[in-house]
Amino acid sequence: MFDLEYISFNDDGTIIFTERVEDDVISFWKDYRLDLRVLTEERLKYLVYHREMVLKK
Repeated sequence: MFDLEYISFNDDGTIIFTERVEDDVISFWKDYRLDLRVLTEERLKYLVYHREMVLKK
């Protein structure tokens, strides 16, 4: 879903859903968080870029 630009993540690891994601999918995944240990500075920079690209659509 990330690569298909249906979701992205905030810097705190919480998930962001685009309008294209069905409500039942959101309900299932809404509490999911990335493990903060994997959010290196480089990955956080990429997430900023990814959010800008995904949320523009």
